[in-house]
Amino acid sequence: MKNVSFKNLFNKKLEKAHWLPLFFVAVIVVAGLAGAEAFHAHITNASSSLMQIKGDAWSPNIGWISFSGTAKNGSPYGVYEDTNTGVLSGYAWAYAQPDPNNTSQPSGLGWLHFSPNFTGNHPAAKVDFLSGGKVIGYARFVSATSGTTWGSSSDGWVSFSGTATNGSSYKVVQNANCTWSGYAWEPDASGWIQISGTAQNSSSFGVYGSDASICSKITGSQLTCSASKGASSITFTASPGTASSYTWIRNRVRSADTSSSLTVSPIIQDNSYTAQVSATIGSGTGSRQTTAYCPTITIPPTSGSGSTSGSGSTTTTGMLSVYPSRVESGKPTPTTFTWSLTNVSQGDNCSIDSKAARARSTTSHMSVGGLSPSSFPRGTKGPASGTMSTTSPAIKTQTEYYLECNGTKIDTGNPVIVNVVPSFSSF
Repeated sequence: MKNVSFKNLFNKKLEKAHWLPLFFVAVIVVAGLAGAEAFHAHITNASSSLMQIKGDAWSPNIGWISFSGTAKNGSPYGVYEDTNTGVLSGYAWAYAQPDPNNTSQPSGLGWLHFSPNFTGNHPAAKVDFLSGGKVIGYARFVSATSGTTWGSSSDGWVSFSGTATNGSSYKVVQNANCTWSGYAWEPDASGWIQISGTAQNSSSFGVYGSDASICSKITGSQLTCSASKGASSITFTASPGTASSYTWIRNRVRSADTSSSLTVSPIIQDNSYTAQVSATIGSGTGSRQTTAYCPTITIPPTSGSGSTSGSGSTTTTGMLSVYPSRVESGKPTPTTFTWSLTNVSQGDNCSIDSKAARARSTTSHMSVGGLSPSSFPRGTKGPASGTMSTTSPAIKTQTEYYLECNGTKIDTGNPVIVNVVPSFSSF
């Protein structure tokens, strides 16, 4: 569409003088509407049918891409997911400055637009609930549409799944626990966009959904794996358990077991155990081969610390992980804890607690929540595992989370740390 020049309009002679007031009124109205559209284009308000997407992605070429935040004028921006269709809308913000040594690339990438109106060769980005949460479609950097030279291959379009030039496939996935994983691709400026991972300072980053009840819609179409540790064995369990056959690889060695669970016994102190499982999930045209990676369980070299629960000298040990492990300072954050315990029963009182990471003791601690005794074995001691989704209180300093049973901190191997980052602003 050819741009309209208001200067040319002003230079034209009006045939009737009484049109002049109406003309100025029209100019003011059009300018006001344009200004309102320009403002609201970058601000997306959540509704009851939208789930906010939060967190940050990383590109080695352009830096951080924030999926939600507050602009300097106080207005919020963000990316939202339609809870019925999975279609993504709104704006993310690429706020890193351009590389002064590479001036041929676009400067100030700025807004990354997710529009439900994208069609044709670049359909709108959406989370496909029927394909294991795979993100398909495109978003676009706004600066590619404003006269900046972008090259000839993509014009700012970011692809969330496809085939790379070397023939390998790539994709972004929204997992059933709301975490996002994988890589997106834009060839002209950003290159690979890493959706989650570990930063150079060893802290974790990632994009994630904010409502576990929405993300769980894809549970039935996605393969997941959990792990639990018993007194002398470790069991890896695939879900859903309805596939006809499963392929297990444990510590890089393929197992002959084809059932939905894999038990490792005996286990040896000072060793780590992990596994991955593959299976065909779904039926008919919706079926596909998919792989899930199981948690790693490390057997400590000694059992000197832990809780002796109940009678006898049986030591309770456990495993704990938390997502996200990187949060904005002072903001309550939807958090998912994955835990497992050994040698517990319904008579034990266990919880997830937190303390400042630098605190030397757990005297000044905060309880995140109690573990449901109904998930523990009844009568005899045994293993238990589960997840807890909650909105964690706002923290302003590095925080350690840990398991506690009957007033004693449980040995889980390495500390479970959540780091804080400053609140982001876009401009």
